[in-house]
Amino acid sequence: MPEDTLESSPTATTAANWLARLNTTTVSAKTMDEFRDWRAQPGNHEAFQEVAQLWAKSAQAKSQPGVQAALDAALDRRAPRRPNRFGLGLAIATAMVTVSIGGYVTWRTIAAPYFDTGVGEQRLVQLSDGSSVRLDTNSKITVRYSQGARRIALTRGQAFFEVAHDSARPFLVETPQATVRAIGTRFSVREGGATTQVTLVQGRIEVRDGDNASPRVLTAGEQIVATQALGPVRKVDARIATSWTTGRLVFHGVPLQQALVEMNRYSRKPIRLDPAYDQTETLTGAFDSADTEAMVAAVASLRGLSVEHRPDGSILLRQRPDA
Repeated sequence: MPEDTLESSPTATTAANWLARLNTTTVSAKTMDEFRDWRAQPGNHEAFQEVAQLWAKSAQAKSQPGVQAALDAALDRRAPRRPNRFGLGLAIATAMVTVSIGGYVTWRTIAAPYFDTGVGEQRLVQLSDGSSVRLDTNSKITVRYSQGARRIALTRGQAFFEVAHDSARPFLVETPQATVRAIGTRFSVREGGATTQVTLVQGRIEVRDGDNASPRVLTAGEQIVATQALGPVRKVDARIATSWTTGRLVFHGVPLQQALVEMNRYSRKPIRLDPAYDQTETLTGAFDSADTEAMVAAVASLRGLSVEHRPDGSILLRQRPDA
C-alpha cells in the first residue's frame, strides 16, 4: 500500500470526511457535538487518528483527480452556510478528500502557519496529531510542530485545546506572559494583551512565566492568571469559564459592565451602558453569543433597561423611566 494512502472502509471514509468538514467550514457547536458523538463510537477515534496521521504525512502529495468533487460531497455544499473569512494559507493543512480507483482514501494538504477568526466567529481546527483547537471570536494561533515538541503560539484572543496524548512530544501553548505545557488534557487559554488566563477542564498542566523556572501545576477545575508574573491558582467552575465553546456566555453575579465587555468581543455593534446607570449592578444568566440583538434584549429585560440604537451603529442601554 502506498505510504500516503489508507485502505478504504466506511469508517475510514467517514473519518476523512469529518477531517475535511472540520477544517474547511466555520464549525458550529452542534456540528462539534455531532463529531464528538461519532468519535465516541467504537473504532472511530482510532480511525480518525489514523487518517489525521496520514494527512500529516501527505503535505507534499500530488493532487488527485476528483478531489474537489469529493470535498464538495463531504461538505454538502447544497446547504447554505456562513462564508469563510479565511484567506489563502490560513489552514495549516486543509484536507482535500478523495477515494482513489484502488480503493484507498487519499488527500493532499495546503501548508500554512496560522489560523484565525473574525469578530463573532468561532473555528474548530483539527491538528495532524489528533489534537483539536477551538478558536473563539477574534483569535489567532500559529502552529509549529517538530519531532520534539508541539508548539502553538496564541497571539490574540482565546482558544480551547483538546490535546492528544503523546508523551514524547509535549504540547506547548505560548503567550507573551506564560507557557502552558500539556501531554493529554483539555484546557483553555485567553490572551488579553497584558494578561493570560488559563483554565483547566480535564487532566493536568504546568504553567510557567518567562522568568520563572518553577512551574505552577493545575488540576481540573483550576485557573491561573499571568501578568508580569504568575498569580495564585484558584478554583473555578470550569463549565462557566469555558461556556463560550458551546456558543453561550454564562454569567453568575458578574458586574453588568464587565459582562457587556465580554459580550462586545462577539458583537460588531458596540454595546454601551449609560454612565448614569448604577455600576454596582450585576448580571446572572446565559446568552447566545452569536445573536447580539438577543443578548441586548435579554439584558434589557433582566435589568429593566431601554435599548437605543445610535446613529454610529452602537447600542446604548439606559435605565427606563418607569423602572
